[in-house]
Amino acid sequence: SLPDALLRSLETCARDSTPLSEVAYSVRLDVALAARVLEAAFGPAAKRQRFPLFVHVLETLGQDVIKTVVVSAAVQQVFQPPSAAQLDDLQQFHRDSLRCAFYAEAIADKAAYPVPDEAYFTGLLHNLGKLSLATSRPDYRQINHLAGSDAELKVLEQERLGFTSVQETERLIRRWTVNSFMADAVHYQHDPIIRVAAAHSLVKILHLARAMMQARDVTSAAMMDHAHSFFGFTPQDMIDIDSAANAQLREALKFLDLSWDNVKSTEPESGSAQNHKTLRLANAVRDLTVLATLSSSTSGYHEPALLNKTLRQYLQ
Repeated sequence: SLPDALLRSLETCARDSTPLSEVAYSVRLDVALAARVLEAAFGPAAKRQRFPLFVHVLETLGQDVIKTVVVSAAVQQVFQPPSAAQLDDLQQFHRDSLRCAFYAEAIADKAAYPVPDEAYFTGLLHNLGKLSLATSRPDYRQINHLAGSDAELKVLEQERLGFTSVQETERLIRRWTVNSFMADAVHYQHDPIIRVAAAHSLVKILHLARAMMQARDVTSAAMMDHAHSFFGFTPQDMIDIDSAANAQLREALKFLDLSWDNVKSTEPESGSAQNHKTLRLANAVRDLTVLATLSSSTSGYHEPALLNKTLRQYLQ
């Protein structure tokens, strides 16, 4: 997770009066947190269902579970903070993931897709495997940086890992007990247009969202062929989608206290800035877990107290 995103989610969860819609908005801007929440909601023990509105996912899980997911992620971040180079990669990864998510959501709205939240999270998590590998494989950053294109990355991943980040993303999503074409959309995201022209709408939404991310002109002849063959979009439709997605992205970055320029910067964040954010995270975790401990006697949920004890021992 980005420290900025975690801090914002911690602050949101710390206030019992915070509307669930605001908690949902905060969590949905963090790739790792969103994946953890969906894993908790759609784990092996969960009943298989259609993809619901995200706010309904949080209602089902309950406030205590959401807080525990957020605090657990923050504790891990405090204990193992990313390096300056890793943080720079995380910023770029989250910017790209959010941009894809907002394009997918805007396309879904324009195409009257019945579950825009499903399209949003398909876009947000379309590269979840990269995040998983960057966390679990110290050599993955080098692999990712050696590749000059998606095709080159696929070859390098296959040679050095024996599988690709797309396959890893697909594997993670297919574990969930949700009736969705999310994993199929991930599987076909790099395929030629002709192979997905007759596919499920969600597959086409992600395919077009990724194309719009990479396009210099969303109304170019190539883009219009792509968009019209999938959804019958006009040039004005594409302009509307592009405008809506970028407006949502700017709003999200403002919410996370990240400027548009800083997120796109190629300069790694300084060590002092990282240390300051890590300290703020530690303080925020401490405050939230103290509150959780005080309420655990009535809620019957004791895991936050254990997290609080661990963190206190670590910080002393």
